[in-house]
Amino acid sequence: MSPSLLRLLIILVLGVAGVASEDSCLPDCTNRTAGENVPDPKNCHRYYTCLTNNEPSDVAFECEDDMKFDMNSLKCVNADNVTCSFCEPQCKYACAGMSPDETFFVANINDCTKYYLCGVYDDPFPLSCEPGTFFNGIKCVKDESQCCDPCIVVCESQFTEIADPTNCHNFYYCSQDKYYPEIDDLHTCPNGEVFSSKDSGCFYGANCTEPCVRTVL
Repeated sequence: MSPSLLRLLIILVLGVAGVASEDSCLPDCTNRTAGENVPDPKNCHRYYTCLTNNEPSDVAFECEDDMKFDMNSLKCVNADNVTCSFCEPQCKYACAGMSPDETFFVANINDCTKYYLCGVYDDPFPLSCEPGTFFNGIKCVKDESQCCDPCIVVCESQFTEIADPTNCHNFYYCSQDKYYPEIDDLHTCPNGEVFSSKDSGCFYGANCTEPCVRTVL
């Protein structure tokens, strides 16, 4: 593919990606009154409280055990009777598992100024943001705080298992595409086995990697 065609394709992908709301995974207090609760789009077990300035609280509150936040009644209810919808994560980290005719970007987990284009070549095509900008999962922006966080677990494909980055003996079972897994999806390997991301399963003697464990000083 010629450089000019590649540039055009990148512009088209950016345009399509821009149609999706970058704020769809943020709590929304629009037209809500102070003290009213709103869902956490990333987690059905949590909710935010709207403040007097029509902004959500900076902290998310947890429903009690066996309860989830219902988006219709705006309160915690029995998990069996809840209506909850997930937002679609804007950050992706792998080209594999997506539709073969889909063209999209994925983040570079080691460098927020770099990202990849998937679906054009056999291998991910490396790209870089302009100096002073950072990739947020959709496009390059000036706000470094919008960088994709590889420690936030994302299920990209249904019927897969992915590692818990904080505990090598745990894994998440992904029951659907493109969502943030919750505590209900978290499982532990049997008999002290270690979860291998490479082999997508629990094995004895697998290398234990916990990239998001915080060291206590």
